[in-house]
Formats: sequence, structure tokens, C-alpha cells
Amino acid sequence: MSIDYISSQKFKGIVVDTNLLILLLIGLYDLDEIEKNKRLKNNSFEKEDFHKLVSLIDAVSNEITITPNILTEVCNLTENYNNETEYAFFKFIEEFVKTLEERNANSNEIIHNNQTAFYKFGLSDSSITNLSKEEYLIITVDLPLYHFLISQNLPAINYTDFRLI
Repeated sequence: MSIDYISSQKFKGIVVDTNLLILLLIGLYDLDEIEKNKRLKNNSFEKEDFHKLVSLIDAVSNEITITPNILTEVCNLTENYNNETEYAFFKFIEEFVKTLEERNANSNEIIHNNQTAFYKFGLSDSSITNLSKEEYLIITVDLPLYHFLISQNLPAINYTDFRLI
């Protein structure tokens, strides 16, 4: 799927999954931190991945949508700074979140509407599936989630494919 094709489609917005949102936030906060951050190194992310992600987001929509579940995971997975840096980074997240659209559904609703996804992936990815059903484009590096969404004819992009371009 090309960026031109994706950008020609109409979506309510995009949802960037947890690992990619971490890449985006750390890249916006301090580009040099991408190659130092343990979590991002485990995913083999580099500065170029940040630039490609930003280009993809800009091509599709400039509106990123999140759920509280995604943001909770992001905060839990980025707590590996020293106290001074962690505070500054979380302060940055606080300001960045104000620019995002947040969609919230209660956990019972998410589970009820997405039982298969919940039992397979848990609550956060079920909240992502919920938004996908509402015509939000999902950008993910989570291959099992991507395959699940595609199998349900829901809009999703496997970001790893764009890393190769």
C-alpha cells in the first residue's frame, strides 16, 4: 500500500499504537534519545524511522487519536529516565497530549464490542480495534494485531513495511 493510496482514503483520524507513539514522542522530545532509549533500541528504531513515521502521519492526517489505554502503556514503558529527565519528558507528554484527540470508552464496552481482540491481545489493543471499527486508520508495528485487523477488513498499516521504503 503506497502513501499516495493511503492519503487518498478518508479516515476519521489515525491511531498510532504504543510502540510507535513512544518513537514519536521521544523523537519530538529529543531526536538523539531515539538511539539511546532501551525500549526503542529493542525495536531497532533509528532516527530515520522517526522521520518516516512523521511523513506517514502527515500524509494521512495531522490528527492523531489515542485512548487512555494507549497513553497509560506509553507512560509505563517510558519510565526509564533518571528523575530529572523523566520529569521533563513527562511534562512534554502532558503538553503533547493536549494536541491529540482522545477517545474514551469504558472497559466493559471495549471488552463487549471486541471480545475476540480482548482475549487475544488485552484491553489496550481492544481499544485500538474499537477505533478501527469507527474508520480510524491504525498504524502499528504489532504484527499479530495488524493481521487481526486486516482479517476483519479494518483499516491498518504495518509500519514495518514503510521502514523498508
